[in-house]
Amino acid sequence: MVTVKRSSCAFLTVFCFTLIAPTAVAQKPDPQADSAYAIAVGLHRGRLYDRAIEKWKGFLSRFPKDARAARAMHYLGVCQMQSGKHTDALATFRQVLKTYPKFESRTATEFNLALTLHKIAKQSKKAQDFKAAAQAFAVIRTADARFSQGECLYDAGDKAGALTVHQSLIRDFPKSDALPDAYYSVGVLQEELKQYPQALATFQALVQKYPKHPNTSECRLRTGQLYLRL
Repeated sequence: MVTVKRSSCAFLTVFCFTLIAPTAVAQKPDPQADSAYAIAVGLHRGRLYDRAIEKWKGFLSRFPKDARAARAMHYLGVCQMQSGKHTDALATFRQVLKTYPKFESRTATEFNLALTLHKIAKQSKKAQDFKAAAQAFAVIRTADARFSQGECLYDAGDKAGALTVHQSLIRDFPKSDALPDAYYSVGVLQEELKQYPQALATFQALVQKYPKHPNTSECRLRTGQLYLRL
């Protein structure tokens, strides 16, 4: 799709919640656990993901009952994903969801699991892998997840499905900052599916609602071209 992709880095900023220092956890102090956690946090923050992976694994092995264990396991998955160890990341995120069903940041784990599947699909370029990623995004009720679901379906070759998903984003998340991209994607899909009157209306709506959007000039051009098709 000729569209503005919403950045994976932006997703991570939203869904890889802030690393919490040891003193933020209310439990009986354990200096060794606090030190191990702090070292892992430092390496993670420094984007030294391979080293952080070993420290998160060490923390979980030595302190499996620590109140921060769910977060540590989630962070382990993030580091694995960021370092390209996608199979390991999938296993870790799934383990978080299984072991800690009431994890307070469950949505973050679900999103990063779906994001990892999307990364795998981008590498394989297989329709079935994009569909798997789309299914994972579908269980998350956020605008960014809905947008990613639509993009995955498009990459899987399901343009009609992608159109339905992007339209649902506009309907279900009327205040989201993802709306301009969703409108643009809807217009492009409608045009590709030869729904020319609908595409014209969509591009006109985008220009009217979001005159400063980066794709406004292109939308005006597309609008002129669509008039010639009608």
